Amino acid sequence: MDWNWFFSTFSQSAAALLGIIGAFTISKLIGIDEKSFIFKSDFEDLIIAYQKIKNSFSVRKYKWINRTFIFYNDDIAKQIQNREFEGLTEREILDKLYQQDSRLYKNDESVLNAFNELYEEFKPKEEVKRQIGKIYVETKSFRIPKIPPEGIWNRIGDERDLINQQLINSAELIAKFCKHSENIQSFNGGLNIIKIIVWILIISFPLTVIYPLHFLPMEVGEQPYLTFNLIQIFKNAISIRNVLLTIFLLSVEGIFVYFLYRIEQIKKMLQGIQESHLVEYRDINSYCNYYNE
Repeated sequence: MDWNWFFSTFSQSAAALLGIIGAFTISKLIGIDEKSFIFKSDFEDLIIAYQKIKNSFSVRKYKWINRTFIFYNDDIAKQIQNREFEGLTEREILDKLYQQDSRLYKNDESVLNAFNELYEEFKPKEEVKRQIGKIYVETKSFRIPKIPPEGIWNRIGDERDLINQQLINSAELIAKFCKHSENIQSFNGGLNIIKIIVWILIISFPLTVIYPLHFLPMEVGEQPYLTFNLIQIFKNAISIRNVLLTIFLLSVEGIFVYFLYRIEQIKKMLQGIQESHLVEYRDINSYCNYYNE
């Protein structure tokens, strides 16, 4: 049997197969490398959008809206006159007001200030201690309900429309953050597959290409054999044939190792992006502190 033909054909077939797989891996890895930078760029754009929406919320007139709703609320004025708020703590007053009017934004300071202002105007008078034998004339006080300025409700409606639009934009951005995070997780799964393929190439190349080639050339009828003779192994290792095969092996394996290095770099970058996906980016209250759920 001519072993030269067998080893030559075996090595060529293995090299061709590994070359096809390697070419596919290179193409895929280049695409993954580009995609990872797109992920990073997209995340930076999402952060910019987050800061833009958050800044737009900060200039809205929550305090003015809260004051207007409370100051011109006849029901609250009547409750003050009926002493329904007496004996309540500030927290209990706030909870009662928020529960009573869901339009209020959760800005405790502005709500309390508006309530105190209204309370000072509508609080009931202290009862006079009556003495026996004296005649008292009781007069019931009558306060004219506050009339809001003309057009104020239209202005409040416009302001609330702007706030509601920003809430919609926030919800859309939160969905984009969640989708971006899911895409990174899915992308990491694809990287693991590529990493496994590269390891298969690293192991397969020396066993299926380099090792069969080191037997060549062989005389017709000569049988290949394994030897543990250190002198023979050393002589074969320093031969020109094996030196060239070693250089070839190190060159190809070096390329594969570089693939592994790039995969780890990409995974680290994606992990950094994933760790930067803070909870606040997916929490509507981080966009607007005064949002009343």
